Amino acid sequence: MTSSKKIKICIFAHSFPPIIGGAQTYQYNLATGLGKLGHEVLVLTGEIPDSLKPKIIDYQSSYFKVVRVPLFREAVKMKAPFRDLLMESFTILKKFDPDIIYSNGYIPCLLISMIKDGLRAKHIFSYHSTPELDVNKLVGIWSGNLDFELSIARFIFKKGSFNAYLACSNNYLNTVKKNLNSKVKNAHRIYYGVDMEKFSFKLKVNREEYGFSDRDFIVLCPVRLIERKGILDILKAIYLLKKKIPNIKLLIPTSKLSTNDKFSQLVLGIIKKLKIENNVIIKADVFAIEDMPKVYALSDMMVLPSYSEGLGIVLLEAMAMKKPVLATDIPGVNEVVRHNKTGLLVPIKSSEKLASSIKLLYENKELKDRLVQNAYAMIGKEFELNKQVKKVEELFKKVYGKN
Repeated sequence: MTSSKKIKICIFAHSFPPIIGGAQTYQYNLATGLGKLGHEVLVLTGEIPDSLKPKIIDYQSSYFKVVRVPLFREAVKMKAPFRDLLMESFTILKKFDPDIIYSNGYIPCLLISMIKDGLRAKHIFSYHSTPELDVNKLVGIWSGNLDFELSIARFIFKKGSFNAYLACSNNYLNTVKKNLNSKVKNAHRIYYGVDMEKFSFKLKVNREEYGFSDRDFIVLCPVRLIERKGILDILKAIYLLKKKIPNIKLLIPTSKLSTNDKFSQLVLGIIKKLKIENNVIIKADVFAIEDMPKVYALSDMMVLPSYSEGLGIVLLEAMAMKKPVLATDIPGVNEVVRHNKTGLLVPIKSSEKLASSIKLLYENKELKDRLVQNAYAMIGKEFELNKQVKKVEELFKKVYGKN
């Protein structure tokens, strides 16, 4: 179905699939959804990293066009100058002549603010970096220097040239109002969404094709190998469970691109020290975005042991596929996982609680089935992708003035 009033939309983001992450999944889903509604969508983004080029093709689509600008990702991380990026982006935008520019990230918003007066487009801004104020991180570029990151973020929210701010969770919105600009104008909260046809609970896979047995109890943990994802806690939980559930397997799909090498070596060392090599399977850059429904399908449950999250798109995907979820009780996550209703919540950094909750879901089919059904109903009502895309479309039209 197409929308009667077409608009031209540029999604401006420094990274896009095949790079894997919650923000990249969101941008891909939104570009596809808006294209299906009949809008002309351009994704202006960074180059594909060399490490991914040999095995992953570019993400183009009949619903949107992707233009990749050299050094975009590096410039946003302050590892390359803005000069050429600004000029090339301005030239591309001038030619495309969008009605809406949707910048994703603090620095992309700052860049568009610098050139917006030369364009006729209205500007809408979101950021997807996880707020980690407890460890002095907000923008995510100058980690450890919170005062400086707060200064940059406050400047963007008070002086940035955008017409609306779109938060994808209450956690994001509350972080802005509490720490950056309590009077931020034209702020909207529209949750991330999940494609319930793509992530269908009816999907079946042959476990043997992925190296697993039907006897295995597979705990899925799709995260980057960084400390805030709580990897060390879930590893210790698996150690506590391996005698009680000998067939337990922890599957961690991840990407080397967004991994901390030093921490990755620590993870591998812990796995060896705990003697859980046969229970933990790490798959780095093996699964692309389109493979993830199959990864969920072969799993028995999903765990997200993070210390901080903006929301957690992986939770939505697991719930859509009727997999029970276990997560930490943190802002963002607890907007989706409602304890003992749509999943189980445990305190952060508690391997014992993670282990006991995994064991509970392993043994208690009645509880598991109730959580799964409640979560699936919630996803259909509050997080279904087409509904969320329509809400974004309505916001874009309202800001542009065509609604």
